[in-house]
Amino acid sequence: MVLTDAGIAAGWKVETMPQARVMPELILLPDGRILIINGAQIGDHVGSSNADHPAFSPVLYDPNAAAGNRFSATRISSTIAQIYHSTASLTPNGSIIIGEHNF
Repeated sequence: MVLTDAGIAAGWKVETMPQARVMPELILLPDGRILIINGAQIGDHVGSSNADHPAFSPVLYDPNAAAGNRFSATRISSTIAQIYHSTASLTPNGSIIIGEHNF
């Protein structure tokens, strides 16, 4: 939803991500795009924190792209599940640091 009078009157517009994802981290990139990273593909038991099937590949969201083309899959992936207690942050040099507490 665009937060202008016209956008609010138009209502919500729904777009589909390339991959379902719960409990992700979102990183605002310097160019305005958003990197959606970590999390799981499935969450269940409303009110609980159960999740399964790690989301290994980040997704990019470009708010300036045309509707229906704002989400795109990336060609990078991880082999480490980052579901619970994970974090990701943009560093001053433009790289992304990812961490998770493993029990």
